[in-house]
Amino acid sequence: MKIIKDDRFYTAEVEVYFLSELDNTLTYRNLVKDLLVNASKKYPTKQAIREKLDDLYGSTLSVSSTTYGKYHAIVFKGNVLCDKYTLDQENNVQQYLDFIQELIYNPLDFNQNLEEIKQKYIASILRSQEDVASYSMKIALQSATNHPYLTTDVHGDIDLIKCADINILNKTYQNMIENDIVRIYVAGEVTNLTFNVKNKSVENACYVNECNEYHITREKRVVDQSYINMIVNVNNALNVKTYFPLLVLNELLGGNDSLLFNEIREKMGLCYSIFSHCYYYDNVMLIHAGVDCSNIDLCRDAIIHELTKIKNGQFTDEMLLKVKNSLVSLFLGMNDSLTSQISMDLHNELRKIDLSLQEKIKKIHAITKEDVITVAKQLNLIYEYIIEGEPDGKNNDISI
Repeated sequence: MKIIKDDRFYTAEVEVYFLSELDNTLTYRNLVKDLLVNASKKYPTKQAIREKLDDLYGSTLSVSSTTYGKYHAIVFKGNVLCDKYTLDQENNVQQYLDFIQELIYNPLDFNQNLEEIKQKYIASILRSQEDVASYSMKIALQSATNHPYLTTDVHGDIDLIKCADINILNKTYQNMIENDIVRIYVAGEVTNLTFNVKNKSVENACYVNECNEYHITREKRVVDQSYINMIVNVNNALNVKTYFPLLVLNELLGGNDSLLFNEIREKMGLCYSIFSHCYYYDNVMLIHAGVDCSNIDLCRDAIIHELTKIKNGQFTDEMLLKVKNSLVSLFLGMNDSLTSQISMDLHNELRKIDLSLQEKIKKIHAITKEDVITVAKQLNLIYEYIIEGEPDGKNNDISI
């Protein structure tokens, strides 16, 4: 268990991670996680779970699924009042940890809630597909390379959900309990806590994608807005030397006050929204823009032009300093959040970056223009996924 001591908060943040190599069993693992927080032998109904959380001074509990490069993570997390602020200074945080252990290690028979969970899960996936912007980004990432880590959908597969039965889920659960790497984090004003679990080492979660030949997909859909998604291979973000210049490059290219935003959206007016996001574990960068269909090609050309400018060093020292200061401010702000402190600690382990916050800030300040150019020259565009919007012609105005 990792305890991050911070006495500035009334509550503590608790997060329990179950990490396993990413593969198609993700779908079944997602079903299992939902079943575990739905009922246990000691708390056989959702009402019983809610009442227990109320008894723990209104503690919260949620479960989610996410990926970190090579790994799929099931995350149980919640916020709990620190012992110091309870009525009799009882062991509130430890009781909360015991409660989570009960849910995870003593589940109710999965058959009792399976069909309900499956239907909710399918409905959630279908709803996610209705957000065309997010859906286009997901498809772009999945189609950019043939690597199974990147092509696996974190939401899971509907067909696998439908065929999941009690035997599959029991096997998945046993494998999770016996073989997963478990990490427990508690951040806040806490001490002397226990959570019985074996400690296993974790590998670097980053990996290098194979460089596919450039390809492009254009698809027409009945939507008002069109979307451009460009996937750029960053080639090598696995080491400390490359990671921090890449942070700066990404912010310079597509952050809140970036070249893409200022030059293409504000000055040229070619898009409604535009940004870049680096998937550091997967060694790819996504550039996303929401545009009018008539501006797709102009916007694409402008994006490539701005990326080329960075490769050629066509940005000022003032811009570079502004970006570095923005990143430092972001890092300092993260230290004022218990959730962010846990996230930073986990990412340090998964990326094998053993640096303190101040050491990271020092590295950001030390980055030069030449460092950014060197990393930029390693970037190459490998895939584009473009949705060409075709409005249905209906009058969508809303009158009040």
